[in-house]
Amino acid sequence: MPTIDINARTVAKAIADAKPGAKQSEISDSRARGLKLRIGAQGASWQYRYEQAGKGVRFDLGSVHDWSLVEARELAADAAAHRRKRGTVDAAWMETMLVKHGRKGEIQLPVKSWDWATARTDYLADVDRTKRMKTAASYRNLLTNTPELERFAERAVSTISRREAAKAIADIHARGVEAHAEHVAAVVSAFYTWLGDDARADDTGIEPGHMRGLRAPQRTAKKEVAKPAVKANRYAPPMHEVGRLMAIARSGAINERIGLAIQHMCFTVQRITYIVHARIDGMEAALTPDEGLWRMEPQHRKTAENRNDTTDHVVPLPAPAWAVVQRAMTLTEDLDHHRLFPGFRPAKAGGTVDAMAESAVQHNMTYMPGIVARPHDLRRSFTKFGQSKFRWGIEGSRSILDHNEGFATDDVTVHSYLHDGIGPKWDIMRNWVQYVEEATAEAIDFDKRLRDVEWLSDFIARRRHEIKTGYRKGVSLAKIPPTDLARGDVMMEY
Repeated sequence: MPTIDINARTVAKAIADAKPGAKQSEISDSRARGLKLRIGAQGASWQYRYEQAGKGVRFDLGSVHDWSLVEARELAADAAAHRRKRGTVDAAWMETMLVKHGRKGEIQLPVKSWDWATARTDYLADVDRTKRMKTAASYRNLLTNTPELERFAERAVSTISRREAAKAIADIHARGVEAHAEHVAAVVSAFYTWLGDDARADDTGIEPGHMRGLRAPQRTAKKEVAKPAVKANRYAPPMHEVGRLMAIARSGAINERIGLAIQHMCFTVQRITYIVHARIDGMEAALTPDEGLWRMEPQHRKTAENRNDTTDHVVPLPAPAWAVVQRAMTLTEDLDHHRLFPGFRPAKAGGTVDAMAESAVQHNMTYMPGIVARPHDLRRSFTKFGQSKFRWGIEGSRSILDHNEGFATDDVTVHSYLHDGIGPKWDIMRNWVQYVEEATAEAIDFDKRLRDVEWLSDFIARRRHEIKTGYRKGVSLAKIPPTDLARGDVMMEY
């Protein structure tokens, strides 16, 4: 943003450069502090810029066709004098300027509007307040890290048309990230719906429906490929693999906090996002000895958001599972953190440490000998063996997996029911946790190396190195359901 002594030739060139497709640019006048000449696809105009409460504020003075250079400098000087008297540079002040210059009725006042950056900051703050943490992070990433949206960086939101936004979305689509283009279109639409809300429309200059109909181009058709005669089922780890995973997590061969997170996941079969974001204040002791409850509030759960569910999801924690929670709490005491499994470093330099990264769990599972399962696969094992061994039915599985809670768990009667350690959910969880414990003991009995911390640590270190350096290809994400082979035959080579 150059600062020069703006003259008639500067203004003439700005008018010539301000044509459709022109990039946004700005020139500061060295003779009138705060006066800016802005050039862009919408034309050339004068702006007065100043700071208020530590934030930059722009006020549109009007087109270069409405005000000459001399008049624009006078307006900037009047605005500075008005502010020194603690006045506000706003539409009312502009009205007085129009009267002073004898231009009342000749010039249409610029529509009051927020600039893109200010609007985005305020919108994302509201998203942080109203959306789940992961959803808010996704919105923030889409609006701040999409290069095609930077063309609007210093534009007033009310001057950005749906066609301009659609062109930006089309450019994203042309980059080959078609799903990303669809997500950006959805978030920009939600952004403008928020801007057009009655509570802020007067400030933003946005009317309802400003971006209605904004969508990404249709996805490119995929070429037809021959489909297999029988579609393979998604992978449900056999119980010997679940037990093996538990044994390694407990062995001491990996970081204890990560090991506890994996154990908590094996016992509770909740989504990996819920596991790493588990809050200490969501854990409470039950009336039964050495057992507890894990309460997950609706705003932290994807399924609750999709169903407009306002109830907590409660998972009973039988003694072995509750012991894992208590140990994790002990490790967290010195950190004074609200997460059961806090992270090891901030997500961004200079930030604060929040939840453990999901990748910390996923990667450590990848490095383990004999483990091909991924976090979500454990939920399939729970459903599969719940049906085949315990016969608790699909509704029983859903009540734990949070697909369908089945009753309002914030109801006083229901909460007392769970707190007392009785009811079908307790029966399901006690059976499952006991089954996992038995599988863990059998895995150790079958492979004595699971007791050898030195061997496990060495294997995991070598595997990590192989995967990170590309020396050896990592475990495929394609899951092949295990056959009826003996346990030793379905293990990976290691």
